Amino acid sequence: MKKLLGLFVVACILVIVSTNICMYASTSSLINDDSNADVILVLGCGTKDGKPSLMLKDRLDKAIELYENKQASTIILSGDPSDNEVEIMKTYMIDEGMSEDVLILDNEGYSTYQSLYNAKNIYDFNNIIVVTQQYHMYRALYIGISLDMNVSGVSAQNVRYNGQIVRNVREILARTKDYFSCLFGLETDYIGINI
Repeated sequence: MKKLLGLFVVACILVIVSTNICMYASTSSLINDDSNADVILVLGCGTKDGKPSLMLKDRLDKAIELYENKQASTIILSGDPSDNEVEIMKTYMIDEGMSEDVLILDNEGYSTYQSLYNAKNIYDFNNIIVVTQQYHMYRALYIGISLDMNVSGVSAQNVRYNGQIVRNVREILARTKDYFSCLFGLETDYIGINI
């Protein structure tokens, strides 16, 4: 029994390591600050006291920079509706001088997979720049590739955020989960509405 358990643990480790390497190897060349596309997709990552978290603020600031550099003409703000995340993102963008006319609000971005799925299948964008932090970028781009999207990524400011070790461990496991979601073409749990 111990031998079987040991083999199972080794197999799990090999699967996790190999799926992470696959995601990294197939997407790292797509991270490019000079990318141009039809739309910028900002992935949500939480709010605090009615304002964007530091990580989310960095993503929003990067999206503004890309828009001002004319690297895309539209921005999708995608997040979970449970804490009013997308409205908070929108308010921040407008306070920073962005026109509401260039913003698309995706209130059904329950996951990275869902946000990318919605960008293509609900909002009809195929050529996108994903904005998130570097550690999260590989998975986001891999999902985009699996959905037959023309994706590139621009990393938000790469600083040391509180709790990053926990996020890194979670991301390693999430990459494995989404690798198989992409492999088997799993449908999303929610169907978006064009807002």
